[in-house]
Amino acid sequence: MQLLAAASILLVVGISVLIGIRLLVLWLRTRGLPELLLGASLLLTAGIGYPGQIIATRIEGPAVVPLYLLAYVAVSAGVALLYLFTWRVFRAQERWALVLACVGGAALALNVVVRAQRVMGSGHIDIGPEALDECLFQGFTVAIAYVWTAWESLRQYGMMRRRIRLGLADPAVANRFLLWGTMALCSSAGTLSNVVAVGMRIDVMNDPGILLFSSASALGQAVPMFLALMPPLWYLERVRSRAEAVPQHS
Repeated sequence: MQLLAAASILLVVGISVLIGIRLLVLWLRTRGLPELLLGASLLLTAGIGYPGQIIATRIEGPAVVPLYLLAYVAVSAGVALLYLFTWRVFRAQERWALVLACVGGAALALNVVVRAQRVMGSGHIDIGPEALDECLFQGFTVAIAYVWTAWESLRQYGMMRRRIRLGLADPAVANRFLLWGTMALCSSAGTLSNVVAVGMRIDVMNDPGILLFSSASALGQAVPMFLALMPPLWYLERVRSRAEAVPQHS
């Protein structure tokens, strides 16, 4: 079970890093804010944060605390950028969405400061009652970011489906929103399951049920993310051909 979970996590990390680098390269040409926000978010969370946290719980020595704090900061910064990405792409004209994004980022930053002070003060990363509160707070804040982006993506997909029936939207673009929403739902489910498990003092690294669910949610993140942001030509052709087979309203 641990091998399955490790393979799933490596798949998510590999795809996230690849897409993150690709988006940042695209940003160098376009200077588009969404490309920068999402590319940096993927590299921070999947490239540095999650692997760093896993490694920090598996090793010993003086490097544990700095590595853990680096990973903790990377996850929080990456999710803060996801809040901003969701605002910028889906609700750029809405003040409430900007406020939500800023509150999410500020909450993550404050949690990082509290967690860093306690870890550096104690010199270890064992999860005691106080640290548990901080980890749960971060987990719920991360889950909210993914739930929000899932809602916005699936809402946009629903609107575009109506336009497709009128021949006013590209089926491949609409499908991208569906895939991104699916990825975000799987991410939020995986995050919340870990939050609940940690709250119940379950060893998320060794419990078979949690490992199985984490593997499934990781695959649910990796495949839609790849198809949404790096779709093969055959997949795009299939999406468009299926849409053309559906009768359109005049």
